[in-house]
Amino acid sequence: MARGIADGLAFTLADKPMVRVETLTEDKSGLAGDNAPDWNGRVLAKVRGADVKAVVITMGREDLGKRFLSEPPIEFGVDAWWSTYEKKVGSLVRTIRQERKPVLWVGLAPTGNALTNTDFVLLNDVFRGQTEAERGYFIGLWDVFLSDAGEYSSYGPDVDGKNLRLRTNDKIGFTWAGYRKVAFFVERQLSRLLGGYGGLAFEGVEDDPDFIVLTGRTTSPEDVLLGGDVDQETGEGKTLAHQYFVEGRPLQSVAGRVDNTARISQ
Repeated sequence: MARGIADGLAFTLADKPMVRVETLTEDKSGLAGDNAPDWNGRVLAKVRGADVKAVVITMGREDLGKRFLSEPPIEFGVDAWWSTYEKKVGSLVRTIRQERKPVLWVGLAPTGNALTNTDFVLLNDVFRGQTEAERGYFIGLWDVFLSDAGEYSSYGPDVDGKNLRLRTNDKIGFTWAGYRKVAFFVERQLSRLLGGYGGLAFEGVEDDPDFIVLTGRTTSPEDVLLGGDVDQETGEGKTLAHQYFVEGRPLQSVAGRVDNTARISQ
């Protein structure tokens, strides 16, 4: 699933040569299980000293039913399993944040199985809580992949608004159209975070009342300046703002206002 999202992101960002999507995935694995990878070490080796602007994570599907190795082993679903899993998620996020890299955790989407959905909701709560505790960003997909009636559906609108099959036959995975839709929401948050890919937004500024952020995550990534839609040859479409800021024309005085020069000559 992580590779599918990466492929969707690479497709979405194909027209932005300044952005490169690199993957670090391992099939059929997550944070739990007898042979779970050392994700902290592998991610650290990937991002430390590298030109990485943000880290996107998704996992959890393969953790269902898997135990944690200990003495005795911690079986899936018991309280100790959830507390251990929470610590694992939090440790991974902190490892990345200590390298001053933004973290975007992509949540799990609803499935066609009610029991799986119960576990996925609990996993999403862990992902959201641990990611946001480290000032990371959780990208929720739950409502995005429900029908208008609030139920699971394998079909839905794609990024172009067409009604297509978004989920695979197992009612868990995604089709190419589904991955592109997930990538759309990931890319939207990335664009806000990285300021339209022109540079990394200031860390910790968004909620600081002492800062006014002029670029970065709180601005939309348009690359057309004010007045840029004006026909330079004919001058058509010139707004008052264009005349004032670009051409330097004074604005028309407003009758009765203090700066109305007509009052001075009377």
